[in-house]
Amino acid sequence: MANAITRGKTYVPYLDAAYAQASKSAVLDAEDQLVRLGANGHDILIAKMSLVGLGNTTAGGAYADGDVTLTWETINPSYERSRVFKIKDIDNEETAGVAMGSLANEFVRSKVVPEVDAVRFAAYASTTNISTVNGATLANSGADFLAALATARTTMKENSVDLSQCYLFVTPTVYDPVRTLATTASREVLEGFAGIIEVPQSRFYTGVTLDAGATANVGGYAKTESTGKDINFLIVDKTAVVQAKKHENPKIFTPEEARGGSYWEFDYGIYGVNHIKDNKVAGVYLHKKA
Repeated sequence: MANAITRGKTYVPYLDAAYAQASKSAVLDAEDQLVRLGANGHDILIAKMSLVGLGNTTAGGAYADGDVTLTWETINPSYERSRVFKIKDIDNEETAGVAMGSLANEFVRSKVVPEVDAVRFAAYASTTNISTVNGATLANSGADFLAALATARTTMKENSVDLSQCYLFVTPTVYDPVRTLATTASREVLEGFAGIIEVPQSRFYTGVTLDAGATANVGGYAKTESTGKDINFLIVDKTAVVQAKKHENPKIFTPEEARGGSYWEFDYGIYGVNHIKDNKVAGVYLHKKA
């Protein structure tokens, strides 16, 4: 097992790079000092800070004593998935390294990342008490999107949300018509966000269903038919969410080590957390199709 884990670990930096490059939601990942993954098995530790408010300054000019408390809350993963691949007929270990590296990179890029994005966006969009608008498709004109976005901006600012910490996630179908509106008004509505990220509709729903993946021919995710709706755009304050992921120690077994066959085996797992803080629901704004 030690050799299998050691081989697998060599690919973790490449997996992280593939994730960062392909993911649309990675910009919301928490800083390492705020979230600790794998601290005790699959437990996830989240830093929580408690502060007191202002007090009166005494007549002599002394400040009122204050207090700050930093604690670590332990939570279970909100997302955990895995897959095993078995590859036959690799002539030597060098060739196996190339094959495994290509497999791992392509798997993360084309299968893992879209699913992780879809799960995260669905989790945020389905959270109770966020600002939600059931609207039209917003596909007919860029002006429709800009009007809806202007309303969203006003709502969030009235709720004391700092737009400079917010990311605007939007489908290309909704966003592309704006590119033809080269007006000062359109530019102003789009300014001030931490970033604008286009998300394919195929991973942008209010609800997704994960396939159990019982065989090698199935797996992945799909929009929940009964309740899942297409998202037009989603605004998320990075400080409002707790989001992190970890590739479980990948394992690569040689044909001599593989369980039950003369093949190379690649074991992959991923888990993480994605939820909105209870006191930060104002930091998420959803506009979905009717």
